[in-house]
Amino acid sequence: MKNYSAVLAMDDDELSQLVVDLIDYGDSVSEIFSKIDSKMQNLGNYYVGNSYNEFMKAYREFRKNYPIVKNTIVSYSDDLIALMNKVHAGDHQIAFAIENITDAITNEAKKINEL
Repeated sequence: MKNYSAVLAMDDDELSQLVVDLIDYGDSVSEIFSKIDSKMQNLGNYYVGNSYNEFMKAYREFRKNYPIVKNTIVSYSDDLIALMNKVHAGDHQIAFAIENITDAITNEAKKINEL
């Protein structure tokens, strides 16, 4: 297959860096959530009673969202990777089709010249 270079409307290096950044953001969010958990656990040393129990019950419900937040951020990086792969696959398909058409036209032109 001939090597055709196509101009893509995306910057692979920039998108790859964005994928890495999103994964880092997911890790950072996890660290922040871990710090919040630590502070919340220590809260019992200063705050006691029924209101503390109710507050912690509400916090535990709220905390269930932590994995959803992190997974959503990381899924953006997965989506970007999938998008990049699809664009590259489409680019290769178009280049292959152009090559086939060019070869077919060249062969037809040769046949006409031979007449």
